This record gives sequence, structure tokens and C-alpha cells, in this order.
Amino acid sequence: MNDTLGHAEGDQLMVAFSEILKRLIVHPILACRLGGDEFALLSHDVVTLRSLCEACRIEFARHCDRTYQDALSEPRPRVSAGLTALSADLSTSLRTADVALYRAKTEGRNRLYEWSEAQALVTTSDGGDDCRNCRPCEPLRGCMGGR
Repeated sequence: MNDTLGHAEGDQLMVAFSEILKRLIVHPILACRLGGDEFALLSHDVVTLRSLCEACRIEFARHCDRTYQDALSEPRPRVSAGLTALSADLSTSLRTADVALYRAKTEGRNRLYEWSEAQALVTTSDGGDDCRNCRPCEPLRGCMGGR
């Protein structure tokens, strides 16, 4: 976005995303901007978090399609998210969410992936990519990818 339409427009895009997030967020989810275009949503309620991320993904796509219809060709900005259960160790939670996020981006962006601790425990470590412990968010299977 910054390279195509400039930093001011990129900043406006972050404001628009933040406004969508503020409108959709429910207690007990805490939203934080980590920097750049990365946000953290913290909650022990993964089901509510998953629903919020999906709603935000859809709303942001609609906003970008309306706003940048003539200014940008595909692909327009989209939301990718990595989800994990919030643990007592915040740095571990952020790391596993980040792994899931990069899996979502690798799989084609505009999708949600959730870190599965159960899969992590049954998957043998072979020195490969940690992304093998991620899985698409099952209840959202029909909503993943595309528009």
C-alpha cells in the first residue's frame, strides 16, 4: 500500500482497520497494535476471538474493495490472522500466533489459521517448519480465502 499509494494512504488504511476492530470488539478481548500492520488480540476465549477475526477480515475486505476499487488492482489489502489460546506466558502465545499468521500468509493470505497445541504434542519434531502445527480454523472452512 505504501509503495503504491503512499504512506499517508497506508496510515489511513491502519486507521480504517482500527475503526473496524473497535466497532466489532467485545469484552474480554484486548486489542494492541504491535507495529507496522500487525495487531494482537488477546483473550482466553478462542471461539469469540475466532469469530471476531473472521468478522474483521470480511469487513476490512469490503472496506478495501469500496475504497480502492479504482485506485488498486488485485490483490487489495486483506486480513490474515494467526490464532492461539492465550497462555500464562504471553511471549509463547505471541510466538505461536505469529507462526500461525505466517502459515496463513503462506497459504495465500486473507485467511485465519489457529495454532493447535494438541497437534504440536503429537507431531514429532524433525527440525522442519513449526507451521506443521497450524490448521485452518475448522468452523470457518467455507469462509477461508477468496473474498
